Amino acid sequence: MKPNMNLEQQKRFWDFIFMDDFEFYDMYIAGLPEEAQERFFNETPDFFSDYINRSKKIDLKEDKIYQNIMLKIQNIKE
Repeated sequence: MKPNMNLEQQKRFWDFIFMDDFEFYDMYIAGLPEEAQERFFNETPDFFSDYINRSKKIDLKEDKIYQNIMLKIQNIKE
């Protein structure tokens, strides 16, 4: 990290570094043309690997984003 970053730049840097795969996909990949998306996934086959268990399925019980969404839905219902 550059030592001359101000506080806001440092925050944005660390938010980007620790960004979740789903957030990264939503912000940077989803809007790309299909050809570019295919190239991205071919070049980074381990993308989403944190969400895929050995049976090649996403485990929503362990997904933080899914759990936060469900919590917000539950709060709205109450």
